[in-house]
Amino acid sequence: MLSTVLTPISCASIPMKVMKFLTCLNAVSDEAWRMVERADKEGDNRAKLRALYLAQETTLQTVDVITNSKMLIDEAFKNPIQNQI
Repeated sequence: MLSTVLTPISCASIPMKVMKFLTCLNAVSDEAWRMVERADKEGDNRAKLRALYLAQETTLQTVDVITNSKMLIDEAFKNPIQNQI
């Protein structure tokens, strides 16, 4: 999901290190949601709560990286029309 949102601007705007970090966060988030599903099927509320917390934290970190990165924000404002494609 993250890749579909960032793909139009990723090649020119987002450095490789940031993309790798976001990819890792996305993988952790995906696994957290799989853990939620497994815990729900097993009826393990503690495991489900921990997995939901992990999913929440990875989402917050992703938003933080995207919105609080001065370099990404500066690049987005440089060519706003090009980045909307």
